[in-house]
Amino acid sequence: MAAQAVLELILKLKDEASEGLKGLKGLASSLGPGLAVAGGVAAGAVLAIGASALDTAQQVDQARALIQDQLGVTAEAADAPGDVATETFARGFGESIADAAEGLIQVRQQMQGLDPSQLQGATDAAFQLQQAFGVDIADSTNAANTLMSQFGLSSQQAFDFLAQGFQK
Repeated sequence: MAAQAVLELILKLKDEASEGLKGLKGLASSLGPGLAVAGGVAAGAVLAIGASALDTAQQVDQARALIQDQLGVTAEAADAPGDVATETFARGFGESIADAAEGLIQVRQQMQGLDPSQLQGATDAAFQLQQAFGVDIADSTNAANTLMSQFGLSSQQAFDFLAQGFQK
């Protein structure tokens, strides 16, 4: 699981940073109090980064659990959509990873025949319509799904068509 790998990397980096900080502490105390303060600030920064990364890993796990529960899939089957939700949030969509996961769930529920390779693009497009025009994700994906099924459009073509309609 990707979250497990992130957590293992965080713990490894924390251990390496701790060893490095021990060396800095000895050096800083021999060089003077000003340098000791700088070392303390650096240690605080490393701890803050570690805590933030751990929080992100927890958010990813929570998003995967939400996807698993809402879509009724196994934990393994929630991995790929969980990665899509995380990437969606990383691209600036949604208030949190959980919010991005909720948007993805709506896309998946409204567009059940969507090829998994198109899930990222459809989720991003639904969030773009929401941000630009205030369109509810469920409504835009329902409309895009109708365009796809009735007119044979791809998901990208359907969302582009909707965006052009809102622009006019």
